[in-house]
Amino acid sequence: MKQFVVAFYLSVISISAYSMEETTGSTIVEGAREYGRYNQGFKDIDTNSTLMYSGFVLGVANVLSISKLSCFPSKTDGDQVISIVTKYILANPEEWNLKGVQLVSNGITSTFSCKTEHRSSEKTDNSRSY
Repeated sequence: MKQFVVAFYLSVISISAYSMEETTGSTIVEGAREYGRYNQGFKDIDTNSTLMYSGFVLGVANVLSISKLSCFPSKTDGDQVISIVTKYILANPEEWNLKGVQLVSNGITSTFSCKTEHRSSEKTDNSRSY
């Protein structure tokens, strides 16, 4: 597990603006599927795809938070963000043709929009970093 965490954080750091712009929707869908399999306990997952997907989602979440385009409740953690985005992506195949950054952004803003009131009465923290 410790190796997974280290690899995860390295993948987060490795994402550049170029790779965010060039990542396709199909690459993101593949990562979302593998992340879902990982959460279901499958052992034969594509670890690289899962880690890159997770890092990509958290990178987009950071950009949206810093830009104040998404607002996250104070107790929201990275796993929750990745799980919500994964659920959104797999439920919306009509969007798989979008660029990866747009697909992930849609998943984040569908739940964490600054314009809508969050389900809980907790304060939102739109300066969070994941």
